[in-house]
Amino acid sequence: MNFHYCLQSVDQGEKLRHHVGRGAVVLVQTIWGLDKTTPVYPNLVVTGPVLPPAADLRDRLKKDHQELFKFLRDSPKGVLYVTTGSLAKLHDWQVSVLYKGLKKADYRVVWSLKEEQQEHLPVKDDPNFFISKWTPQAELLQDPAVKAVITHCGWGGTLETLTAGKPIVAIPFFGDQPLNASLMKEYGVAELIGRIPTGTEKAPNPYKESWMTEETVASAVCKVMGNPSYTKAAQKLMNASRACGGSEAAAQHIEWAARY
Repeated sequence: MNFHYCLQSVDQGEKLRHHVGRGAVVLVQTIWGLDKTTPVYPNLVVTGPVLPPAADLRDRLKKDHQELFKFLRDSPKGVLYVTTGSLAKLHDWQVSVLYKGLKKADYRVVWSLKEEQQEHLPVKDDPNFFISKWTPQAELLQDPAVKAVITHCGWGGTLETLTAGKPIVAIPFFGDQPLNASLMKEYGVAELIGRIPTGTEKAPNPYKESWMTEETVASAVCKVMGNPSYTKAAQKLMNASRACGGSEAAAQHIEWAARY
């Protein structure tokens, strides 16, 4: 019997290997050059992010999300995409600070923001903001109009962002997110939105008002959007992700395990 898992990092795969035995094939979503260098066994296979082809995602965005697609095409300077995940809830003051900081940075914005939190926006119908309670993230990230991403740096979303070659403004909350954010900064891909949590706090959103301000938001966004070095660093990791084979490699290893 062979077991097939798709994990987010080499470290996770290494831990799992000891539990499932020699008959397992462990598939790991990560990027060579991003995860720490670790000796791995032959049945621990790095596939890179497992996503549909970029061209298919772009076609899906145009076909299935026409209003969003039009907003992107009407943004000649490009847009900033904001996504803070589904688990952490932004404080009311964070919604206001993010909006005002983004206005100072003077870029158009696509923002995935929970419906109840939209009530805390200083302006509800700003024509330079496309705000929705849900956005098609994988499709959106592949659109060339998206120039950078404000993200909580969950590992899956981080890999999606890097696979699209987009630089990051990091707003992590808990768990591995602060570590991932610091790693992105170390690789020259990201700037931090202000002071960030350590990941050891008990609260799902431990931010305090002094940690991020309109000024720190605007400064981080302008750095990442205005300096091409961040995009170059992201595109370097994008190219590394392709070397691992992605969905085709994952499917091939599953077929081999099932057959042999």
